[in-house]
Amino acid sequence: MNSQETEKIKVFIEQAYDFSSIEKDTLIIEGKQLLYVKPSQKEFEIIKNIEGVQALNNAFNFSASNIIDSLKSQNLASITSKRVLGIITKNDTIYIDRLNTKNFNTHNHFSIYYINTCNYKSYTYRTRDNPYFVIDKLYEDMSCDSIIEQKYVIAQNGLNIRKAGGQVIGKFNNGDIVNVIGYTKDSIEIKDKNKIVKGRWAIINYEDFEDGRRHKKRYVFEGYLGDIEDVKVYDEDLIYGSVIKTPAEQDYNDDAYIENLSDYFKYELISASKFNSVNQDNSYFLTKNPSIKITKNEDKTENFNLPIKDSILTFKSKMDYSAASYTYYGDIDVINSYLVYGVYYKAEEALFSVIDKETGETKFVFPEFPNFSPNKKRIICFSYNIYSEINYLEIYSVKPNQTIILDYVFTFPNWINFESDNVKWLSNDTIVFKIVNPNIYNGSEVVNPQYLKLQFKK
Repeated sequence: MNSQETEKIKVFIEQAYDFSSIEKDTLIIEGKQLLYVKPSQKEFEIIKNIEGVQALNNAFNFSASNIIDSLKSQNLASITSKRVLGIITKNDTIYIDRLNTKNFNTHNHFSIYYINTCNYKSYTYRTRDNPYFVIDKLYEDMSCDSIIEQKYVIAQNGLNIRKAGGQVIGKFNNGDIVNVIGYTKDSIEIKDKNKIVKGRWAIINYEDFEDGRRHKKRYVFEGYLGDIEDVKVYDEDLIYGSVIKTPAEQDYNDDAYIENLSDYFKYELISASKFNSVNQDNSYFLTKNPSIKITKNEDKTENFNLPIKDSILTFKSKMDYSAASYTYYGDIDVINSYLVYGVYYKAEEALFSVIDKETGETKFVFPEFPNFSPNKKRIICFSYNIYSEINYLEIYSVKPNQTIILDYVFTFPNWINFESDNVKWLSNDTIVFKIVNPNIYNGSEVVNPQYLKLQFKK
């Protein structure tokens, strides 16, 4: 063994501490409170000669006494020197032996435990800490408080999130879910344009991403909370979006800013009865080819053959990670093509393919169902990217030579067409369809849709 290794062992021995003589006495604790943990007299004798420990001990005692005195009437803070802490939670009792170590760490001897009914968190005490920061943590932490109801924000411009003193620390968007744990007793009135809005302060469980995703007690105004049926897209927000592509551009402009798109569209919210009065099958432009025979597999997928000029195209489906499944939608006679829907499991992708009847080549691919205009010269396609959470409207033109050209791409941040295959044409430039606020759409049934009429000006 060389001299360097010998020196390392010597240093390790000098820094090791023997706490085996300290009795394993136990404190059982439960409920919401602060627990200050300090060394016992016997424990302090072992560590007292460590540089800075005397000053740390004095500062810790001073801080602890101030906080315990502040919370005395509520019995929310205490101090202990016991070696073992038994913390009772909902599902178990967690035992912590502070001195199960041979190395000195201030966390084992000078620490603060925040304890509630379902878990605990501990903090190493530091002399530079503001002693009252622990009171903020005690009162703000909502990780175990019961949520009494979920409400939705129904304010066009969003809803401010406040601390107890009224300081605004953030904002919910229109349609966001709010977890309510209670309400204040007194109500207030707010003047909003030409109306008076009344309500209490709702006490909410707010997940603070800037503080380690801790759940904190915050406040929002009850007057702008409602049920999911009350959430809507406001008329003024319908026309705002981005122009991602025009005929003059080959590539997408992903940095396009949000603007008023009234140069491109006329828009109008219509009633459900008006929408339902438009009796139009979205697949009216498709014809079923009687020569195409479809067979069903045990997994309910389909197999079929598509005849082309000198051969056939075979589509075999299987619901498997390394395979794909296909559906024959019909013939698009105006461009002499087939429309086939494919789900590609490994790629996590689903596409509509336009296949040439002569060559068997894929002429075009759509991200969602292509909606042909009555004169078959324009195609509208809505799609939603679940990863970027962007709602796209794509407008194509069908040329005399049967080619399809992507002309325009728009995004609309304030609404989603959640039924991309349920678009109805009123004319060759006007469509009607269902929309919903994107903040409340999760793929399930929409209970209170709105109906938008959109006319393309270009």
